[in-house]
Amino acid sequence: MDKKEKIENSTQAEADHYNGILLEDMRSQIQLVIEKVMGSEESLRGEMQLMRTDFEGRFQGLEALIKMNSDDIKTNSEEIHGHSKILASHSKILESHSKILASHSTVLESHTKTLDEHSRSLDRIETKLDRLVDKVEKHDQALHQMGAL
Repeated sequence: MDKKEKIENSTQAEADHYNGILLEDMRSQIQLVIEKVMGSEESLRGEMQLMRTDFEGRFQGLEALIKMNSDDIKTNSEEIHGHSKILASHSKILESHSKILASHSTVLESHTKTLDEHSRSLDRIETKLDRLVDKVEKHDQALHQMGAL
């Protein structure tokens, strides 16, 4: 082996040795990355489980509230439906009472006219009676005077 071959062989051996050291260092770094990723994965799984538990609790609470609100809405709707029926019935009664009131108003107006007519008739009768009373009183006085003579 000549000198040139020795240099080439030693350079190749050094390069192989250097590359072996780099490769081992890279393997070590990759192993650290894998361990960190696995640790992060476990941590993330734990956090995800905590979040899942928290969300499930919140979701169950929301479901309970939604069911309660739905039940309240159903009850309110039933009450509104019942009140609507009552209101419709009261509207019919009110309409009937309005017709009766209108009829009574007409009767009252007629009776008022009759009372006015009777009042005028009474006024005329009173006037005639006043005249008759005056005549009777005059006759009484005349009779009294004739009896006194």
